[in-house]
Amino acid sequence: MIGDNCTSSCKTRDHNSWGECMQSKSIQFGNKTGSHRKWQNELDLYAKARSQGIQPDGTTTQAVRQALDVSDKAGAAYGTDFAQATPMGD
Repeated sequence: MIGDNCTSSCKTRDHNSWGECMQSKSIQFGNKTGSHRKWQNELDLYAKARSQGIQPDGTTTQAVRQALDVSDKAGAAYGTDFAQATPMGD
């Protein structure tokens, strides 16, 4: 029945489900600040590199920026057109 699934603080009591009631309150679940934003920015930067044909060694900002820089200097897509060997220790 309409309203039976609403939260106790719902003013309209006209929602078909608890989820619909919560959505009407614009409540967001999960951490949308701090670490989530940093993580999302890293993934966005990685996606940007991949869209250019670049294959970074990882999804971290440092790995992606390194792949972008090396690609710019070489004029080719790192990880696709060429790869850079990691120096071996002595």
